[in-house]
Amino acid sequence: MKNKRSLMLMILLLGLGLFIPLSQARADMPPVSAMSYEFRQEGFGLPLQVTSARQYECDLPDCSDALPLIGYGGNLELECSRAQCRAANADAYYHQLVITFSDGVIRRSNVFTSAGFDTTYLILIRATDLQVQKKSGSEWSIFGISLPASSSLSLSLLGCFIVGLMLAGLGGVAWFLRRGKKPSPGSEK
Repeated sequence: MKNKRSLMLMILLLGLGLFIPLSQARADMPPVSAMSYEFRQEGFGLPLQVTSARQYECDLPDCSDALPLIGYGGNLELECSRAQCRAANADAYYHQLVITFSDGVIRRSNVFTSAGFDTTYLILIRATDLQVQKKSGSEWSIFGISLPASSSLSLSLLGCFIVGLMLAGLGGVAWFLRRGKKPSPGSEK
């Protein structure tokens, strides 16, 4: 009986050991979501370059509550080169871009939604505005349901699924060990 108890304790410790990260752990900052933007100009004038850009985060679908994207430490978290931009820490569900180009025109994008943890968007530069479209991104699929990797619902479901699998595995091991336990002759009272 003592050996079986030791075996169960060892299996439990091995199961808990699976949660120890093998790579470097970061206790001070969570993984950041990232959004990359590539530009394509829709057939007018000379090729345009980004001169300034700002990303707004919104909770309402019309972005009437828009606030500028601000990262850790109060820094604006949208960085642009002349032909592409990258945003970090974009946690809101709705987003909107306001970009000034080399022709001096300030263009505002449509309101778009987060589409994954690390997603690339294509921005069509039109004469008076911008059209943002998802180009590629990561999504999780749980039981055939596709969810953006950055959504808290996805993370919660994935966590519950993993914990459920572990509990089912431990329960199976316990059942198997109890099933194999047979009373020895003469030990009954």
